[in-house]
Amino acid sequence: MRGSIQTKLGAAFGAALVVLGTVTYLMYRTAEHVVHDNRQIAHTFKVLVAIDQLHVATLAAEAAQRSYLITGDPSELHAFSEAETQVVRRAGALKALTVDNAEQQRRVGLLEAALTPLIASMNKAIEERIDEGPEAARRNVGSGRGEALIGELRTLLAEMTSSENALLAHRFAQARASSRLALLTSSLLVAFALALLGSVYLLVRRDITARARAGEDLRRSEERFDLAVRGSRDGIWDWDITTNTVYYSPRWKTQLGYEEGEVGPRFEEWESRLHPDDRERTLTAVRNYLEGRTLEYDLEHRLRHKDGTYRWIRTRGVALRDPTGKPYRMAGSHTDITARKQAERQLAEQNYLLEEAARSERSAHETLKQAQARMVQTEKLAGLGQMVAGIAHEINNPLSFVTNNVAVLQRDAGEILRLLELLDEAGPLIAREQPDLARRLAALREAADLDYSLANLRGLLDRTREGLRRIQQIVSDLRAFARLDEGEVNEADINAGIESTVSIILGHARKKQVEVKLELGPLPPVTCHAAKINQVVMNLVSNAIDACSTGGRVSVRTRADNGAVRIEVEDDGTGIDASVRDRIFDPFFTTKPIGQGTGLGLSISYAIVHDHGGSIEVRSDPGRGACFVVRLPKRPVRTT
Repeated sequence: MRGSIQTKLGAAFGAALVVLGTVTYLMYRTAEHVVHDNRQIAHTFKVLVAIDQLHVATLAAEAAQRSYLITGDPSELHAFSEAETQVVRRAGALKALTVDNAEQQRRVGLLEAALTPLIASMNKAIEERIDEGPEAARRNVGSGRGEALIGELRTLLAEMTSSENALLAHRFAQARASSRLALLTSSLLVAFALALLGSVYLLVRRDITARARAGEDLRRSEERFDLAVRGSRDGIWDWDITTNTVYYSPRWKTQLGYEEGEVGPRFEEWESRLHPDDRERTLTAVRNYLEGRTLEYDLEHRLRHKDGTYRWIRTRGVALRDPTGKPYRMAGSHTDITARKQAERQLAEQNYLLEEAARSERSAHETLKQAQARMVQTEKLAGLGQMVAGIAHEINNPLSFVTNNVAVLQRDAGEILRLLELLDEAGPLIAREQPDLARRLAALREAADLDYSLANLRGLLDRTREGLRRIQQIVSDLRAFARLDEGEVNEADINAGIESTVSIILGHARKKQVEVKLELGPLPPVTCHAAKINQVVMNLVSNAIDACSTGGRVSVRTRADNGAVRIEVEDDGTGIDASVRDRIFDPFFTTKPIGQGTGLGLSISYAIVHDHGGSIEVRSDPGRGACFVVRLPKRPVRTT
C-alpha cells in the first residue's frame, strides 16, 4: 500500500514536472515575443527621432541660407554648410532605419528626390547673393522659389511621421498582447510551481517548527533590509502611484538637511524642491518612463536643501506595472553627487584656462612673426613708392619737354623738306641768273651730304619718338607695379599687373639669359591691394629667375578657378629639397648665399596672400624645378 501511494505520488510529481516544463517553455516563447515587440517599438521611436532630426536640419539649412541672403554675414555660410551636411547625413540615417519598410523606403526615395533640387536652389541663391549682391538676395527672398520644395518636403515628412505613429500604435497593441500572454503563462507557471511545492510539502511533511523558522528568517531579512536602508549612503524612496504617497528613507531626508518628521509622505515634497531650471526636464523624464516611452529611469537633477542651496542628485528607479502595463508602484534611490559635479566644473575651468594660455602664447608668437614680416614689407613698399615717385617726377618733366620738341621738330621738318624741294626746282633759274650763288649752294649741299641727311631725317625722327615712347612705357609700368595712385583695396586687373611687373624684371632675366614666358588667360576683376599682389608676383618671378641656369625658362600662367583666380609661376631650375620645403615661408629663411637674400620675400608673399583670403603652395622636386601656385578669391572676406 505504501509502495502504491509512493508510486502514485511519484507519477503525480512526474506529471507535474512535465506540465511545469511545458508551461515554462510557453513562458519562454511569450517572453521572446515581448522582447521582440519592445525592440520593434524602440526601432519605431528611432525612426520618428530620425524624421524629426531631418526636419530640424532642413529648417536650420533654410534659416542659415535666408540669414545670409538678407545679412550677407559670412558666418552664416559656415552654418549653412554644416546644416547641409546634417541634412544629407540625416537622410541617409533615415533610409538605413526604414530598410525593412517598403512603403517608407518609397517615401525616402521621394524625400531624397525633393532634397536634391532644394539644396541646389539654396546654393544657387547663395551664389547669386555672392555674385550680384544684396539686390539679388532681396529678389530671391521675395520670389519664394524654395517654398514649393520646402512644402513638398514637409508633406513627405508628415506622411512618414503619420505612418510611423500608426505602426507604433500597432506595435504597442502587439506588445500589450504579448505582455498579457506572458503574464498568463507566468501565472500558470507560478500556479504549477505552487502545486509542486505543495506536493513537496506533503512529501516532506514540514511541521509548525519549520514554519516558525521561516517566519523568523523573514523577520531577520526585514531587519537586514531596514539596517541596509539606514546604513546606506543613498536615500531610498518608494512611491505608491495609486495613492500618490511616498516613503522617504531617513538618509533621503538628511541628504537635504531635514530630520525624520520634517518631510511628509507626499509626492509634492520632492516635486516642490526641484530646481526651476530642472523642473520641466525632470518631470518629463518621469512621465516618459511611466508611459513607456523610455526603458529606464536614471536622471541627474538639483534639489533644494533646507539651507536654501541646491544639491546635485542622481536618482534611479524602476516601476511595477499591472497586466495592462499601467504603473502602480515605483521605487528607487537618491545619490548626492554635488562633490563630483563641483570637481567636474573645476576641472573644466582649469582645462579652459590652460587652453586659453596655450592659445594666447601661440597667438603672441604668431603676431610677433607677422609684425616683423609686415614691418620689413612696409619699409620695402614705402621705399619702392618713394623711388617710383622720384623717377616719375624726374623723368616725366624732361621727357614731356623732349617729346613735345621732337613732335614740333617732326612737324617743321616736313616744311623744311618742302622748302628744299622748291629750292631744287629753282636750281636752273638760279644757275642762269646767279651762277656764283648756284656754285656756293652746290658746294654746301655736297659738304653737308644733304641728300643722305634728307633721306634719313624722317626715319631718325620716327626712331627718336619710338625711344621716347618706350621710356614713357617704362615709367608707366613702374607706376602700375607700385600703384601709387591706389592706396586702398579696389578691383584690379591681375593680368595687367603681371605684365607690368614682368616688364620691370625683364632686364634681370636678360642679364641671366633666362626666358620669361607669359600664358595669361582671361580673368575676372579681383578685389585686392594691387601693389601688394604685384609685390607677390615680383618676388616669385625674381626667385624663379635666380633658380634657373643660363638658358633656363620661367613660365607665368593665369586662369579662372571656381570663383577665384589662379596664378602659377613655374621654373626649370634647381628645385627645392624636401628637407627645407616646409620652411620656405618662414621669416628670414633662405637657401641663397649670404648677402644675396634676406629670407623675407616668400614670408611676405605668404602673409599678403593670406590677408587677401587666398592660399599659396609649392610643388617641387630637386633638379626638376619648382611651381608656386597662388589662389586669390574674387571677393576676399578679409583684405588688408
